[in-house]
Amino acid sequence: MIPFCTERRTIPFTTIVVWVALFVGSGVSQNDSKAAAFDVSMKITLASYTAPRGIKRTNTVVFSARCLVADDKWLIESHSTKNAIYYAYYDGTNVMQTAVFTREDDLATRTNVSFKGFVNGNTPGLPSVMSVLPEAHPHSHIGVNLPWLAYCSAKFLQKSGRLLPVTRQSVRHDPFAFGYLDKTTCFTDQFRLPKRIDLFVSQDLMQRSPRRESFIRGKKTAEYRSALFNSDPPYEDGVLASTYSVEGWTNFTETTIPTHFRLIDYNAAKNGDKAMTMEASGLLTSLGPLESSLALPMSNPTNVWINDLRFRSEDKLVNLIRYATTNGIVFPSTNARLKSIFLEAERRAPRDPAKTRPFKIIAFTLILFGLPLAYLLTLIRKRKLSDK
Repeated sequence: MIPFCTERRTIPFTTIVVWVALFVGSGVSQNDSKAAAFDVSMKITLASYTAPRGIKRTNTVVFSARCLVADDKWLIESHSTKNAIYYAYYDGTNVMQTAVFTREDDLATRTNVSFKGFVNGNTPGLPSVMSVLPEAHPHSHIGVNLPWLAYCSAKFLQKSGRLLPVTRQSVRHDPFAFGYLDKTTCFTDQFRLPKRIDLFVSQDLMQRSPRRESFIRGKKTAEYRSALFNSDPPYEDGVLASTYSVEGWTNFTETTIPTHFRLIDYNAAKNGDKAMTMEASGLLTSLGPLESSLALPMSNPTNVWINDLRFRSEDKLVNLIRYATTNGIVFPSTNARLKSIFLEAERRAPRDPAKTRPFKIIAFTLILFGLPLAYLLTLIRKRKLSDK
């Protein structure tokens, strides 16, 4: 039998039967390999609670997810959306993400539609869309962020200087996502997945978070973010905002694998009651060896549009570059074609209001104080000349 140890809650007997069957069926010895490689599936239940007391459940969502891990590389498959499967793949350098729609949509053939908008399904002939992010964290929504935290975050958490964003939000859309300090305890095996993580509000990080380069930028969002610079964040310094804990685990090929985990978010707003606002519970449903190579699935692999976030301008509103490929291959950032696309996009783009604001302040200060000072110096000079 696979050895278990539990904490705070016991593991259901039916779950133990599933794991024993998986272990016996796979025929994998726990001493076969020292590299972390596994294929795990889970069921996640999300529940939100209303303020101020956090006792009334207002919404519950249940979805499945899967993580394929090969040491420092991983692939996440999330079924958190109703009409698509969301994939995130980390190749050791970049995170690549795409959505494969599971419902057909007749928008392309309908004649009574007079507008073009978001296609809520798979329209035949449309290209696949892939995003490339130069990070080890998916910077996605909770449907991806939570499976990543449970099974794919080990290498990231061991890096020096890393900053862990909040899990519940869509990270690239939340200006305060990187406003937290974490206290993390990891398992002591070779892979070191997190056992418990507490996130605490940091006023200093909250003020700096809107400046991070990972956020989506546009004229409106840049103006909104610039207004947050050096402003008073709406959260109370030092307050516990989120807790992730593993409540059951097992050992598989010398790697400690969570079998039951929870994420709880609290109301950390100033003058808030600090009550629970969201609870996520994850339960492992299958565990086995990694039997296939990792690759990002594509609905149309011969026609792929890439949103490449490796290319950003410091001063211009260039958040990414877009280009098409016929095979979905992501070229290195040193590729001449990609650099040419970026230079052209930067040439045409307006300046980032969040970046130009300090220069406007300096210019205004010079006008406000510089002209009177220059006039005063001129008067002093004339008086000295007259005294001679």
